[in-house]
Amino acid sequence: LAPNGFHVMLTNLKKALSQGSTMPMTLTFANAGLIDIQVEIKAIGAPGPAGTKPSPAPMPASAAPD
Repeated sequence: LAPNGFHVMLTNLKKALSQGSTMPMTLTFANAGLIDIQVEIKAIGAPGPAGTKPSPAPMPASAAPD
C-alpha cells in the first residue's frame, strides 16, 4: 500500500486473524451496493495481487503517535 492509498482497516476484531485462513467481508458502495468477498489473511508485508508491492513493516507501538 502506498502512503494514503486505498485500503481497508479492520478494527474491534472479536478474534485474532490467522495467517493462511480466509474470512468473509461485505463491502458497501454508493453505486454498486453490497459486494460479498472472501479475504485471504496474509503475513504482514506479504505481496498483494500481481503488480503490487508489499506494504512497509508496521510502525512499532513505541514509535506510534499518541
